[in-house]
Amino acid sequence: MGIISRYVREQKRYTKNEIKDNFEFDNDRELELFIGNLKSYGIIKTVKADHNQKDLSYLMDEDLIIVDEAIENGECFYVFAYVGIITIGQRIIKVLPKYMTKYDDNNHSENELLEDMRMVIKVLEEYNYSTEQLVKLINSKEENTRFNQLSIMLFLLKDYYENGLYSNEETINEVNGIGQVIWDKTINENIAVVKDNKPYYIETITSKNKKNEYDYFQKLHKYVLTDCSKQLEEAGVSELFDVESIELSNETIDYFGDTDFICYKLNGELSQQFNTRKQVLLKTLLTYISHSKHSLFNNYGVSMFGTTAFNRIWEEACRQVFGNKLDYSLKSLNLDKGTFKQSEEKTLSEIIEKPKWKVGNYKEREISGTLTPDLVCVEKINKTDYFVILDAKYYLLEISESGEVRGNPGISDLTKQYLYQLAFEELIKQNQISVKENCFLLPSEDDKIKKGYASLEMLNGVGLEVIQYRIIPANIVFNKYLSKKRIPLKWLQLDSKL
Repeated sequence: MGIISRYVREQKRYTKNEIKDNFEFDNDRELELFIGNLKSYGIIKTVKADHNQKDLSYLMDEDLIIVDEAIENGECFYVFAYVGIITIGQRIIKVLPKYMTKYDDNNHSENELLEDMRMVIKVLEEYNYSTEQLVKLINSKEENTRFNQLSIMLFLLKDYYENGLYSNEETINEVNGIGQVIWDKTINENIAVVKDNKPYYIETITSKNKKNEYDYFQKLHKYVLTDCSKQLEEAGVSELFDVESIELSNETIDYFGDTDFICYKLNGELSQQFNTRKQVLLKTLLTYISHSKHSLFNNYGVSMFGTTAFNRIWEEACRQVFGNKLDYSLKSLNLDKGTFKQSEEKTLSEIIEKPKWKVGNYKEREISGTLTPDLVCVEKINKTDYFVILDAKYYLLEISESGEVRGNPGISDLTKQYLYQLAFEELIKQNQISVKENCFLLPSEDDKIKKGYASLEMLNGVGLEVIQYRIIPANIVFNKYLSKKRIPLKWLQLDSKL
């Protein structure tokens, strides 16, 4: 059997037969092993097989409570609670975010799928895969840490593109060379000629650094990079990760010795290196070599690059592109008017009231933990001050043909959004801010913004604004996030003046 590579969509409900047909399983035993492995990683979840579940685009805890008999009888849906790339045996799963619903009808080109998936991969890299995070993951000593070969391969290739090959430099001392003069050695080992009471040295000892092109560890690095590149090409995912083919070595792993010997050499080199990048690279090579019997297609081992919490990425992207001001001081935002003058050094998040508790005869105590909006924007637009509270919600808001609203933020989300506004109401009033807005931000695959609002009359009656929502093009947000550019508030069309 060759490599089978398929796209699926996060949170879409799939039957067992749909998974079986899509990934071309010949028998139920292999299918069960496939599903079981993905469930053990939290990638696949099972939900009740009923009409309501079929139409939902989000998971709730109560959805996951189903009995084993239902699973055995196939009376459930399977849901990919993940976004990214997964390899499992000879099969590659490419999981699109849940808002990319246009691909459900199969009316699309392979190039469209590829471009959208590449965007997702770039966003994942930007958010989740800094050197420190990845190295902590792959070198963890915790017993429940699982080897993730795909992430290690990608780290090694990205590191090579940015920093080049591992190299050790040899220090060479020469007589009258072109390097830097070592004066201590020159004075101690040579006789000076004195003229006009000044010493002159006919011979000087100089020092220069020379790269050792035949270094064992550089050769090993070349082998590993070549091996990574070949495996990614075989898997057909090189394009997705935007990595070029690398052929730096013709050696096999046997050239460097058995696994124990190579690990012994790497540990020895690691003990002598104090450069951070070299330490990181050596540790990663050590992890790769110690699992050298694995490959991306080894039995049913699972390797992945992605996240089970794409909602956090959506939140962070919105914070960046709309310019979150929660961590700015009142003084820097010119919001230190009235009684807030005494709190001018505090940030917007710090002035949100914290709960106070009194127990028995003890003194009243303020406790940590309070309301935390996703982002707050404070801007002057056309000489008008705006105070805008935004909350990024990774939901698919839909209205059925019968008028039923589905995939909407719940009552707790709505009431919290009102409370965010109430928390800043006095600040807004004392600083005489002209316009205050409160809005949910939801992702969409469309290229236009959709508007609407939600409200609770009992809270509208105390002077709070209705909670608007904007379903906005996710690709625009993510492109700006990747390019580290801002989106102006007026793009959201929050009122007639924006």
